[in-house]
Amino acid sequence: MCTRSGAPEHWIVRPETRDVLVCRDPDAALDDYAFTRRFDSAAILQAEHFPVAVPVAELFAGAPDTAV
Repeated sequence: MCTRSGAPEHWIVRPETRDVLVCRDPDAALDDYAFTRRFDSAAILQAEHFPVAVPVAELFAGAPDTAV
């Protein structure tokens, strides 16, 4: 995961698994993030660097189920 953007936090929303990966704490030496956490559809996703909290399930509300 490239950290060149300088973003302190990066979210990867995965429709196939209906979860979100949150990458935090960019490490320029590694050109990657030092911390990654997975939030499943039962979790509340809370941004660390700005005031946003959202239930992960709401990100997928109304979307077709793409799981095989």
